Amino acid sequence: MKKLQKNLENKEVLGVIAGIAEYFDTSPHNLRVVWTIITCLTGILPGLFIYMALAVMIPEPPIKK
Repeated sequence: MKKLQKNLENKEVLGVIAGIAEYFDTSPHNLRVVWTIITCLTGILPGLFIYMALAVMIPEPPIKK
């Protein structure tokens, strides 16, 4: 079963977009481009607010020993 979590290996800022891309099995680069376009078209603040909310809600992966 897949689990939505941040991807700390392929992160650019906080790993949110990379984690979502991993969950949906798509390229993080493509998802970052789409996220940037949507954020710019809807105004910068709503996109940043949603990103920060997701950064708080999506858990980090467990630490591997």
